[in-house]
Amino acid sequence: MQIKKIYNKLKNKLFFKNILFVLNRKIKDRGFVLGRNNIILFKNSSKLNNKIHIHGNNNLIEINNSEIVNCNFKISGDNCKVLVQSNSHLNGTEFYVEGNNIQINIGENCFVGRSHFAAVEDNSQINLGENCLISSNVYMRTSDSHAIFDKKSRKRINHAKSIFISEKVWIGEGVKILKGVHLGNEIVVSSGTILTKSFKQNNIIIGGIPAKILKENIFWKRER
Repeated sequence: MQIKKIYNKLKNKLFFKNILFVLNRKIKDRGFVLGRNNIILFKNSSKLNNKIHIHGNNNLIEINNSEIVNCNFKISGDNCKVLVQSNSHLNGTEFYVEGNNIQINIGENCFVGRSHFAAVEDNSQINLGENCLISSNVYMRTSDSHAIFDKKSRKRINHAKSIFISEKVWIGEGVKILKGVHLGNEIVVSSGTILTKSFKQNNIIIGGIPAKILKENIFWKRER
């Protein structure tokens, strides 16, 4: 009798453990939305194998007439927006938002590969202009993630800064764009470049670690 009781207890434990495993797997695979007034809009857009995780209130993900495949959206905070404008194609792109009143905007007619957009800390944003090409393993981040303070004044010295990429910018594979960078129009950024400062001049090629101007007075086309 005692053995039967122990057996039934173990059986029930395993049963509930299996249920929890299946639920956790589904949450992990499909994502979740926790909070109030969160809106997800795919307007005339095709989507496949995307994951959406939202933990907060009054957040918006809006995709307009675009193709979104294997993308990952993570929002932790309130009043945040991830916007993708018309005729853009995203494949394997990850959006990471942490904080309040944050925005990531992808302009019209852009292509973005398996890259990472991290808008972190309140009121920061990443803005990508129209007609941009973003290769794979490109990394953009508005924050250092951890606070650094001046020892004497006790004031923080590394606040978040927004990133602004203008129109028709081609960013090669493995480029890292750090907080506060602004790029002008019709710029090419060569593979592996690390950008720690702004280049507002138009029609240039940028490359190197740290980045510098390699050539001026250029333009580029999508055609090979």
